[in-house]
Amino acid sequence: MKKIINWILIAGLCFSTIAAQAGTLGATSPYSGFWVGVGGGYISTIINGDTNITMVSATPSVAEFLLGDNLATHFVPVVNAGYFYDMQNNWLLGVKGLYKYIGTKQFDQTWSGTFQNGTYQSAGLSTNLTQDFSLLLTGGYTFGDWLVYGGAGPSLIDVSEKLNGDFLPANSFVFQPVNITHNKVIWGGAAQVGFEYMLPNRFMVDLSYSFLASGKQTIPTINFITENRNNYTTFSQHLQALEQGINLTINKYF
Repeated sequence: MKKIINWILIAGLCFSTIAAQAGTLGATSPYSGFWVGVGGGYISTIINGDTNITMVSATPSVAEFLLGDNLATHFVPVVNAGYFYDMQNNWLLGVKGLYKYIGTKQFDQTWSGTFQNGTYQSAGLSTNLTQDFSLLLTGGYTFGDWLVYGGAGPSLIDVSEKLNGDFLPANSFVFQPVNITHNKVIWGGAAQVGFEYMLPNRFMVDLSYSFLASGKQTIPTINFITENRNNYTTFSQHLQALEQGINLTINKYF
């Protein structure tokens, strides 16, 4: 989360610096200048990879679960901002920041096991795509009241792994709850194509298609510890995130 906020702040600094430099040169296109917009998207997300579960004791036991190409579709809020510089002859060049809050459970697994001393564990492990941010180098071409554009650049994806479980110590009738959450921001790449239509007062309707993908990443291991610290279970995930969808925003140029 902190890394994504830092990137958003860096992107804002870039936009303001470009705007300050370009402002002294003059701008003729109604699409040139700083802009910001909000809206929504309908996206599909996929996580694939594997989860390794290891019961650590005198006789370790290992299980592996494949995450598979599980598909989830949902509506998400979208915030974007950027700057276009007028290259003349209807061409524009600039940068764009694209933020989406996803906040959805992507995959859920259940597990249980018993150690040699009689301690019993059970857990639900969920994998969630929380949010993502992309910084895109974008070029566009205008004709009349229309702008068509495309861009590509790096992205950051916030993934969380949540364990909700409990264990029953040997010779006990009382379950002990355990809740652990690990987050990791992973790198990826993104691309977007779309078009805008000009409304009065330099408001624009923006319709676009975006795609985002990460390489396979390792999520920090969760250690599910019992009353005997020599008996615990580790949950380790390796995953890849994919996302694509349609976005609709209303943008205001300044």
